[in-house]
Amino acid sequence: MHTNFKLSASGEEIGIFDSESTAFFPLDTLSFGEQQTDISYGLITDGNTPWVFFNDPTPGSSNQWQSIKNNSGFNALLKLYPNPVHDGNVYLSEKRDYTIFNALGKRIYSGFDSNCFSTEGFDKGIYALVTKKGESLKFVVR
Repeated sequence: MHTNFKLSASGEEIGIFDSESTAFFPLDTLSFGEQQTDISYGLITDGNTPWVFFNDPTPGSSNQWQSIKNNSGFNALLKLYPNPVHDGNVYLSEKRDYTIFNALGKRIYSGFDSNCFSTEGFDKGIYALVTKKGESLKFVVR
């Protein structure tokens, strides 16, 4: 969405609201923290959660999961290993709520307060793990 105003790089809130007849019912809102230079922030698949950082802005186009940046801006300590993985367990250095997406942006698996998951049944390919906090990591299943 393009607007005639700018948002603060240090973070703030934005919303889209219905008409006065609905008492300006909030249709969508977002509170965001400090933004990174030349990195866009959006929904991993159009209209679906979670919000993630993208290396490449996509104005006027669909967000593409391939442009997800491995982001350590929130927590430089979050690691995923082994990577690549061969039909086994994958570990996170800290427990998180997370969702895993395949190369087509399809939700494959969700974990809650967990630091380990199995790739049994995953097809070979590239996957994106996105935490509830907005952190994103890519990994490969061979």
